[in-house]
Amino acid sequence: MRIALLATMVSLPLTAALVMVILTITYHRFRRSVPELRDEQDLQRLRSLAKLQMYLSLIAHPALTIGGVVMVWLIGKFVLDELDWVDLLLYGVLPIIIAVVVGCIGESPAEMAKTIPAPEASISSERDRVVAVWINRLFPTW
Repeated sequence: MRIALLATMVSLPLTAALVMVILTITYHRFRRSVPELRDEQDLQRLRSLAKLQMYLSLIAHPALTIGGVVMVWLIGKFVLDELDWVDLLLYGVLPIIIAVVVGCIGESPAEMAKTIPAPEASISSERDRVVAVWINRLFPTW
């Protein structure tokens, strides 16, 4: 049981780091297919991308990083009496630090979206609004 608990504690933040990498790859795919925002259809694709990433981040960050790890450790420590404080440090905090470092290495897709070229002022302002919602809100409100 101990090994399963420790494996779960390690796998949750590492999965979060993988999700961050996948979200960045998704953004780069979008940019390859939409090099600049030309019309409403491109803006709609940007909104869809932002919406997907907002919902995945909302789930991935709390559940896969700190919240999930702490919950597994609490169950392992106080319910099953299988884990100790050192386990929290080695198999909880350390993988969380790794996930945070992976997240800090690259630029956020939302930040990168600020630089998508938009030749028209109306499309540019809508891009800025979508990015602001993407960065500052939990849920998309277009």
